[in-house]
Amino acid sequence: MTAHEQDDDARLGRAVARGILFGLPIAYVLLVLGLWLLFDRDLTTALQTSALPGLLLGVFFGGFFGVTRATD
Repeated sequence: MTAHEQDDDARLGRAVARGILFGLPIAYVLLVLGLWLLFDRDLTTALQTSALPGLLLGVFFGGFFGVTRATD
């Protein structure tokens, strides 16, 4: 593996991690607000219900966004 390939891999990894760090809280908060306001659930139920889907959506879309930002 050449130095250029290592730099590309490191850049891709940083972009994916940064995308996940931004996407995870955004997806979780939007799901909590959606469940809380639109479906008339109490806040604790909305927090509990949104935990797993918020994690999955945030990591998936954050990673996808990171990959698209890293590729030229």
